[in-house]
This record gives sequence, C-alpha cells and structure tokens, in this order.
Amino acid sequence: MNSTVDDETRSMLSSASKTALQKLGGMNLARAIQRGSREQSEALWQAFADQGWLGVLVPEDLGGVGLGVREMAVISEELGRIAVASPFSACAVMSSVVLSESKGADIASHLSDLMSAQRCYALAWKETRFPDEAERLETALSGPGDELVVNGRKTLIVSDGQPDFYIVVAANQGTTSLCLVAAQAPGIERGDEYAVDGTCYQTISLSDAPVTQVLASGKEVARILDKALVYGTLSASAELYGVMSAALKLTLEYMRTRVQFGQAIGSFQALQHKAADMFVQKDLSFSVLSEALEAVAAGLNGAELVATVARAKARCSDAALRIVKDSVQLHGAIGYTDEYDLGCLVKRAMVLSAWLGNGTRQRREYFRATYLQ
Repeated sequence: MNSTVDDETRSMLSSASKTALQKLGGMNLARAIQRGSREQSEALWQAFADQGWLGVLVPEDLGGVGLGVREMAVISEELGRIAVASPFSACAVMSSVVLSESKGADIASHLSDLMSAQRCYALAWKETRFPDEAERLETALSGPGDELVVNGRKTLIVSDGQPDFYIVVAANQGTTSLCLVAAQAPGIERGDEYAVDGTCYQTISLSDAPVTQVLASGKEVARILDKALVYGTLSASAELYGVMSAALKLTLEYMRTRVQFGQAIGSFQALQHKAADMFVQKDLSFSVLSEALEAVAAGLNGAELVATVARAKARCSDAALRIVKDSVQLHGAIGYTDEYDLGCLVKRAMVLSAWLGNGTRQRREYFRATYLQ
C-alpha cells in the first residue's frame, strides 16, 4: 500500500493476498458473507491463518510474523478491493495488538490460538453507540483476586459473529483494566446486528461474568487501547483505499465499453471531468494514508500521531463514499445491484467509512489534537 515499502515485499504481499482471496471466490465471497454464510466466513478466517495474516503484527519472539503497519496495510487494501466484510481490522489487527502488548503467563498461548484461527478474540471497549456522546466507562470489575467478575454493557463489537473471547475494558475503584472474558461464560447475554455489507456488530450484557485473565491495568490500558485504535483505524483506511481503487477501475472500464449515441461514454467531456475528480480523490487518499503509515512506522506518538491518523481516516472515508456514489451515477441503475460488483463496493464503503469515526468525527479529532492540546 505504502510507496516506501520495497517493491519486492509489496509485490509478494499483494500477489499472495490477491491469489488467496480469488481462490475463495473474490467478490462472490463478499456476497456470500453479506447473505449470512457461516461456512464462507469460517473459510475466510482460516485462510487468514494459512497466509499468516493473523500474526502479521505479532512480534517474532511471540511466534508471529513480525511485520509492520505498512505490510498490514497491503493486506487490508486487497481485502478492500473485493469488498469482503471480514473482521480483519477488528480481530486480526486490534486484538492482536492488545494481546501482544499485554502481560501474563498465557499471552503466548492466546496469541498462538488467534494466529492459528483456533480462537477469535473481539475487543469490547465501547459503551455508547453515538460518537458525539462522551465516552464513559461504567462496566465494573469486582471480586477477590482469583474470582473477578465483570458487570456492564458493551456495544458495537465487531467479530466473526462467534468470538471465543471478549477483551473487555472495565474499571475497579478508579483503576481501568483489560479483562479476558470467555464468550460462553455464564452471565453473558448477546445480541447481534448486521450491517448492509454483512458485518456483525454485537452488544453484550455482562452480569457477574467471570474473568479468565486480567491482561493489563492502570495507565498501560490507555496506551494499549490507543495503539490498537491507531492500527485499526489505519487498517480500515487502507481497506477504504482498496474499495475506492476497485470502484474507480470498474467505472473506467465501464466508460470505455458502454456505448451511447454511437460512441463510448468515456469520450464525453463532462464524464471525463468527473472521472478525473475521482482519480484526484483517490490519489489524495493515497498521499495522506502513506504519510500516516510512515508516521507510525517511524515511531511518532502523542497528539501529532492522533492528528495524522485522523486526517488519513477522514480523507479515505469521504473519498471512498464520493467515488462509489459517483461510480453509481456513471453506471446508472446497474451500479447498485447485488449482482454487479460495484454494489458490494458501495455497501462496504458505507460501513467502513463510519466505523471508528466517519469523516466529520475524524476532522473533530484532528482539530482537538492540533489546536486543543
């Protein structure tokens, strides 16, 4: 994805990703998952493990591949190109970052289970569905050291639909902790909702749900969550770049072949101007996303990193939505049908652009980080 990743590495990652996803069905895989195919969803998650993608950010000393954020973005981009509603950003990226940064005797075992696709770990940190509401932490951790339980409610949890563990953020007398809670533990009630692209959002209610393990406590929790959100946001941004790239390519091909008034519609100047605007939006997205990936790879932190990542997500969210909408306009009615690939791209852009903050929310974060720090 990023221009500074050496050509050989980028080519290998892109080619391997593309080949694996096409073997699974490409856009037809996206349609199957959108319609609720559990079999296809499990096959995709297993393919992530077979390709080593579930461990792309896990350090080598913990058994992972030990690559970086730029290589992660290459995979995310290819996933975006086929518009598949996968939990890669949420469970392979964010959850692996949290587990890798946590301490404990069983961390290596949990990471091994994640990377082999034996278990799925879903991060549960949000308690409000509305981005403009102040984020509050009401989920409580209580009990003696070896019999800890959690009580509360978490929402907008992205997973494959059947996670094995929730990574729950909870507070105990003013101290915030990251807790591992088994999904099948007593005291958990779950509700599933599905977005237009097939993404599963879960809401869980916890009533004296037993804690399997405390992963981190105190100031470390904020540091780990911030890192996971940065990586997750950049992964989603790279997916959006893949979506808009595929939509623009599909549209340009259509403009070359669709004949109206005796000539290809791509020869009409007004449509050429619109296509040029779409290309500019894609290139601007590439530029700001590349800068953000470089910033993370170089170790940038603090408010400057928050602003850089927020700018990338804002640009990619808005550009992807604009490009898919213009693509539908240039195609006509066929553009939003399920049978045509563009329809899948439109739905994926709608979901990804909103996840972890849409353009408006990210511009607000940029303003805060730049001018209010």
